[in-house]
Amino acid sequence: MKLPYTLSEIENKPLAFFTAISISAVIFLFFEFKSSFETQLENQQKTIEKLDRKVEEYEESLKEVNKRLIECITLREQQQ
Repeated sequence: MKLPYTLSEIENKPLAFFTAISISAVIFLFFEFKSSFETQLENQQKTIEKLDRKVEEYEESLKEVNKRLIECITLREQQQ
């Protein structure tokens, strides 16, 4: 594998070598961060789905409690 720059080229053009290394590092970091953000997004989506299921469970429980409360109020009114 041939390296993109030889030692003599680096000595003659240090700025070009530094620029190439810097661009390579930025490209690497871009893809690394993109991958990291995609993983975070997937994890957050799973968390959101779990929380949505809990909310649905709580809503069902609340409906049941409201139904029972209405029954109790109705029975009390009938007794009076």
